[in-house]
Amino acid sequence: MDVLKAIRKNDVKKLEKLLKKGFKPNSVLDEFDSNNQLKYSTIPLSLAAKEGYTDIVSLLVKYGANLHASNDDWEAPMHIAAFYGHVDVMRFLLTRDININKQDKKGNTVLHVAVMKSQFNIVNLLLTNDTGIDINIKNIESKTALDIAKKERVCHIIDLIEEKIKQDMVNKNKDSAVVNPAPAFNSVIKAVPAFQTMKPQNKSFFESDVIIKEQEKQQLVRALSEIEKKEQSEKEKIKDLQAIDSLLDSLQCFDNNS
Repeated sequence: MDVLKAIRKNDVKKLEKLLKKGFKPNSVLDEFDSNNQLKYSTIPLSLAAKEGYTDIVSLLVKYGANLHASNDDWEAPMHIAAFYGHVDVMRFLLTRDININKQDKKGNTVLHVAVMKSQFNIVNLLLTNDTGIDINIKNIESKTALDIAKKERVCHIIDLIEEKIKQDMVNKNKDSAVVNPAPAFNSVIKAVPAFQTMKPQNKSFFESDVIIKEQEKQQLVRALSEIEKKEQSEKEKIKDLQAIDSLLDSLQCFDNNS
């Protein structure tokens, strides 16, 4: 079949001619042996991913190839690229809107597949970039990618995954870190006479050791920044403090019912 030949030979021009003539990029391709017996069936994108032909993959996607089309084992082109260690193909696929955590029939993600085949470069690509890969997904055998790496004793991949776990933990702790903003802001707030116009419970926020999350602190920093401007009129400062009142209420930094 012309399409099969074009893909296998990495003949981009020939394939594009066929696509322009109306070949559907998601069509099933059947290959037969010398006895005219069906050897196997595949789809163009999966075959291109298997061969590692990034230009062919790109062309097929351009003409509407389904990035998530699966074979009988529910393997998408990204699983196939991971299996064969085709980094450039995987890198291209990651620039597209794909579900990187899609699981095959055995529950394996691309990370599982790459680990099983000891494809270090694929694992490295998945873990050291913002791919959205979930390292905690388990396959039907309740194994994570790390479990498989340990079973196979692939030390360099184990190190990669464990480093990713540590980094995720650091980021999680950073996001949930708490800080006490009072020492930094009290002097600014209390220096404004309009401070007395704030709600009592909000005034107490700046007089206590109440703590808030880092992301909420950043909101307060932005809200308080205008108050530090000496040229502000008292009316403007009152307006700012009223805005902060609303911000504190929305952040629920304290229990109004207590």
